[in-house]
Formats: sequence, structure tokens, C-alpha cells
Amino acid sequence: MIISFATQTRIFAPLFISLLIFLYSNFLPDVGYLVKKTNDKRKEWKWQEKYTLLFFAPVVIYYVIAGRAKPLYSAEGMPFHNLKSALIYSLFLLVIGSLFWEERLKTTILMTFGFLGFVCHLFVDRNFKIN
Repeated sequence: MIISFATQTRIFAPLFISLLIFLYSNFLPDVGYLVKKTNDKRKEWKWQEKYTLLFFAPVVIYYVIAGRAKPLYSAEGMPFHNLKSALIYSLFLLVIGSLFWEERLKTTILMTFGFLGFVCHLFVDRNFKIN
């Protein structure tokens, strides 16, 4: 709240939303369980499909459960358990935050909380790899 008084901005709502994003980001790397491991290069997904799953996980999970989406294949076991995915996800949150808020402080808070939630999950799984 000291930052709020110093910058004369109201940051309670962005902090609350960022807390929700932090909690959501803690579970996000495990969305890789929807991916089936394969050695066939023809079945392996493209990077666009991979990050679509990362960015819009609830929607993709709904379509997979409903049977409307094709199965996802990858040569990696857990494709989102790395720092590269955490950085890409935080940049996505920066873009989303800049669409909702004009102040840089609010967009940075959203990006930081999302990144910290993602990395916290990696530390808990003891699967912190830098690619």
C-alpha cells in the first residue's frame, strides 16, 4: 500500500486480480498432462498450439474433455516445466495487463505475480530447468 500512496494510484483491485493469477499460475505448468508423449515428428504439435494451450488453458481443457479438440502430442514429457515457458507466459500477461490498465505499475504487478506463481510451481516440483 506504500506504493499506492507514493504513486497516487489505486492498486487494490489489480493486487487482488494478481493474487488470483498467482494462484492460477501455480497450477498452470501441470496442464502438460493433457499432452501425450510421442516420437513421431508428424504428430508433434507446432509451437502455436503449444502456447495456445498455455495461454488459454481453461478453454482448451474444456474442448479436450468435451471431445471437440484433437489430441496433443509432444516429444517432451512435461512441455511447460521450464523457465522459457514461464517467461513467455509472463510476457503474455504483460500484454493482457496493458490491455486492461494504462498504468505501468498495474501491468507490471500482474506480470510479476503470474511469473512468480509459475516459478513457485517449478521450485515445488524441483523441476526448475533453464532451456
